[in-house]
Amino acid sequence: MSHIRTQLRDAVIERLRASGAFALTATKLRRGLGFDRDQFPLATVAVTDKSDTVGRGQIGQRPQTRTMTVEVRVANHLEDVDLMNGKLDDLGLIVEQLLADPRELGVGSFKEWSYLASADLDDSMAEFGFVELPMLFTGTLSTLEGDPSKNLHY
Repeated sequence: MSHIRTQLRDAVIERLRASGAFALTATKLRRGLGFDRDQFPLATVAVTDKSDTVGRGQIGQRPQTRTMTVEVRVANHLEDVDLMNGKLDDLGLIVEQLLADPRELGVGSFKEWSYLASADLDDSMAEFGFVELPMLFTGTLSTLEGDPSKNLHY
């Protein structure tokens, strides 16, 4: 079984892809390859985690609370600058609706799950013809120290 980060990233990508709202949904690493005009609108996904060991027990097998952070970047081809905020906010709305209930992701139960924040439009990719809206979601789940592949509350 793969790391819980991979499971969550793949589940988010699949959920966004299945919606049909995006021409392309991929990992954030895909940004480095550039995009064709027909791949917009798009969403890229990255997942990070931070763990805290809780309780006592044998080292390597203690329970951990793992805080997962999901970054979704929705992007659209740079066209009418005056309309970009609205277009990206519309895509962000779809993402928030699709990720509102983590049970739909199929990676087990989360103790907490919420939409955390969005940032101002990221125009660092404007020279490549697109603008992004970064969005963050966060949640906590439990794994074991020696087995980050399994959510203890599946």
